[in-house]
Amino acid sequence: MLRLSSLIYYCVGIIATMLLVACSEPKRYNIGVSQCQNDKWHEKMNIEMSHEAAFLGHINLHIRSAQSSSRQQCMDIDSFISEGVDLLIVSPNEVDGVTAAVERAKKANIPVIIVDRKIDRDLGDVFIGMDNYKTGFMAGQYAAAELEGKGLVVEITGLSKSSPAINRHKGFAEALADHPDIIYNTIIDGAWSGEVAARRLDSLMAQGLRPDLVFAHNDRMAGDAAEVAGKYGAKTLFIGIDALPGKGLGVDKVKNGRLKATIINPTAGDRIIRVADSLLSGQKVNKITLLESTLIDQSNVQLLEDQQSQIAQEENKMAQLGEKINAFDKRYNSQRIYLIVCILAFVLLGVMFMFFLKAYRAGLRNNARLVLQARRLEQQRNQLALLTKDTDDTDDAFSVQLREVMEEGLGDPDFGVKEMATKMNMARSQLFRKIKAAYGYTPADFLRAARLKRGAEMLSHTKMTVAEVAFAVGFSSPAYFSKCYRAYFGQNPRSVSKEENKAGSEE
Repeated sequence: MLRLSSLIYYCVGIIATMLLVACSEPKRYNIGVSQCQNDKWHEKMNIEMSHEAAFLGHINLHIRSAQSSSRQQCMDIDSFISEGVDLLIVSPNEVDGVTAAVERAKKANIPVIIVDRKIDRDLGDVFIGMDNYKTGFMAGQYAAAELEGKGLVVEITGLSKSSPAINRHKGFAEALADHPDIIYNTIIDGAWSGEVAARRLDSLMAQGLRPDLVFAHNDRMAGDAAEVAGKYGAKTLFIGIDALPGKGLGVDKVKNGRLKATIINPTAGDRIIRVADSLLSGQKVNKITLLESTLIDQSNVQLLEDQQSQIAQEENKMAQLGEKINAFDKRYNSQRIYLIVCILAFVLLGVMFMFFLKAYRAGLRNNARLVLQARRLEQQRNQLALLTKDTDDTDDAFSVQLREVMEEGLGDPDFGVKEMATKMNMARSQLFRKIKAAYGYTPADFLRAARLKRGAEMLSHTKMTVAEVAFAVGFSSPAYFSKCYRAYFGQNPRSVSKEENKAGSEE
């Protein structure tokens, strides 16, 4: 039964292991995303990253926004480091604001992808973003063409210490440098905020400034600044950057004429996640990935809007399809686990049945053996009783003489059939025939039975040990005495001795 229990535990262990293997998922990666802001542009990037991560199925995204605070962004990055994320995606608030935090991540052997904005040291494993210098240069060329080479231009930059603001300004200024009739000496730090840009432009226009064109580093600042210009009745042209789809956003503002133009700033959230997955899986990736920009004005805004609308519909369908796939996947996994559990349960029951059947058959064989032993023991006891009765009840001269001779030699280990025949004044063959005819035993069996009977009496009525009794009744070996005793009485002589001694001590 112990072996059966061990085997059952072993089977249960195997089943549990199989269940764990069946239910286990491939390795999942935890990616921390530190965004400098939570504006519409970064929100779109977050949505794209989340969709791509869900599509891949083995990436968990943890997104935090620093709300334009470099200090908060450093705290977010340090928190991700302490949590042990597998990879960091960082959109820096300022060029030098998060450098130390990124360096700490690298010391912790965490890969870092820098997106949209650069830092002052080349610490990231990968940079993904558009060429902001090229974008600023594109805006400057477009402005010069719209103004036909002359006019007053104002530039509203993003946060002055952020890399996009620095590089967009450089590109824009260089494009206007070839047009001496364009007056370009007013630069406003809008800090990426439409409210801040509008307030600062309003202050200048209240002092009489009437620009012919305003270039803002994002559509949000351009749109809010356009409302300020409208308040003053100025016919100012506005150029922005981002070209986000949706009502009231960049593309819509170009379509309804509030902005003269905008430049696409790809969010590329899906591409960022694919690069992150490749980096985590050990594949080779490009150190720098520059995203292409396109200028949007009345000539192509309708085409872009149609494309964006179609893309939005497809993304919505894919999201719904993804939800259905996830539901089907959960149902499939639960049914698969249920099926595996049922199969393994049947296997376990089958194994248990086989071993219980084996144990049952072994029990039947043991019972049959015990019954056979009991029958043999009963026969031996009957024979011994017959021997005892015959010895006690036979009163002829032969039996009396035989009893006397056996009493004299019973305790002598050298007393055997030869000595018995000599004492009886008979030949051994004659003694054999007489004892066999009278008792049905050979002389040797008759002598052994008499010694065993005497030994049983001594064990039952004295405190002698088994060895002492064996020698007392003529056995030269206690082991042989015990063997013969078990054969006749079906029990060990030691147990008889212990029971009798225990009974005596209790009395």
